[in-house]
Amino acid sequence: MRDAKAPHIIHSGPHPNHVILQKTAHYFEIHIQGRAVSKLSIDVPKGIKVTEGVDISNQYGKKIDANIPSNNGKYTINFAQPVPIETILSIFLNGIITDNHDSNIALSVLC
Repeated sequence: MRDAKAPHIIHSGPHPNHVILQKTAHYFEIHIQGRAVSKLSIDVPKGIKVTEGVDISNQYGKKIDANIPSNNGKYTINFAQPVPIETILSIFLNGIITDNHDSNIALSVLC
């Protein structure tokens, strides 16, 4: 989406992309547009657990520092410094374990 006025998801998916694996990562990329972002919330559906934490980097592979507390499947990413516009964030939810083997996972992400 070119010239958007708000941050938006540009890509999302599991890695590796094999349903038979019980432990995987889910990643998504967010294009920061319209305004800098200092906080991001991710709601993980019931029945899905993130067991190995969250990793965040920019489009150049540089790790982005953030405090990431979790509470009942809700992750609040508090960035050490506001993420400037035109940054593309890559966010990995690592060690995903799910109670069901549905290949569709719907996350709620708010900036």
